[in-house]
Amino acid sequence: MKRSFALAVMMAASGVCFSDDLTWICQDANGVEVRAAKSALVGYCWKDPSIAENPGARKPVARSKAEVRYLKQGPEKARNAVLAMLKDADSAKFRNVRSVGDGLFVCGEVNAKNSYGGYVGFKKFYFDWPDGLANIDGVDGYVEYVFSEKCNE
Repeated sequence: MKRSFALAVMMAASGVCFSDDLTWICQDANGVEVRAAKSALVGYCWKDPSIAENPGARKPVARSKAEVRYLKQGPEKARNAVLAMLKDADSAKFRNVRSVGDGLFVCGEVNAKNSYGGYVGFKKFYFDWPDGLANIDGVDGYVEYVFSEKCNE
């Protein structure tokens, strides 16, 4: 059964998805599996395409105090995830760390020492709350792409 891209995005936002290397795999309330290429979701990053095309159509979301407290933890969780990836976590310096969108995505920059003891310069990073995944800018340009799409809102 063919499902729409918007449905896969909506289901990803609700946290009922997991992924392998190339595909998001989601299940709806009836247990029907929906698959979408990871690269297809990156451009919208949990946004329904109709909202991405018409930002005025988006209505503010009322959040409970518990949800607000939970979302405020994002930058700290992002720092911890990035620190776990570094060779010398004690040397890390962060700047411009902020939650974006619905608060489920955190962007920032980090500078830390490499194996030779020298600082490498500030590198962009992002942290995706639903997956708990962090990624630091490397040579492939993927982080730069995601950063430009999601973090420059």
